[in-house]
Amino acid sequence: MKRFIPIIILFLLSNNLQAQELTQDVVYLKNGSIIRGVIIEQIPNKTLKIRTTDGNVFVYNMDEITRITKEPSTQPQSQETQKVQIVMNQKSPGTAAFLSFLVPGLGNIYAEKVGTGFTEMFLTYAMYGMYSDDPENNPESIWLGVLIHFFSVLDSYSNAIEYNEKLLDNYSFNISPLNKGIKLTFSVHF
Repeated sequence: MKRFIPIIILFLLSNNLQAQELTQDVVYLKNGSIIRGVIIEQIPNKTLKIRTTDGNVFVYNMDEITRITKEPSTQPQSQETQKVQIVMNQKSPGTAAFLSFLVPGLGNIYAEKVGTGFTEMFLTYAMYGMYSDDPENNPESIWLGVLIHFFSVLDSYSNAIEYNEKLLDNYSFNISPLNKGIKLTFSVHF
């Protein structure tokens, strides 16, 4: 339950921030042109510099301008959107490998591959057990046990990385700058 509290807070926060209106600066010129974007520099009674949504920057003398307003944006500011990924409950590949080194398969259980972890654990101990029961007739079983144990360490390391990649694909949020604040969008993919 504690791990869902940050998700709920982000969800509520994103709804409040999304309610902010997307606005843009609109410059009306005497020649009839209308320029929409973000005013990035204004020198009173001299010049005005505006960046349009496609990234172009225009400079106008103030005597060319009839009026300047703020209006609702007609296009999302997708070029300025930064994708930021949430890091939640990631599994350390080093910890997974170390756990499998201590107990074969334990690292996979840590990386939430429980079936694989118990299979590796069973096979490794079965091979070690066969060798300890009759070392003279089963010399290859110790090597098979060591091989499975080594494979378990490598497998748990890669499974922890795979777990983290799937986690990052499922949780993300976007931060978009607005004229008055930011827009935060949180998403969960199933």
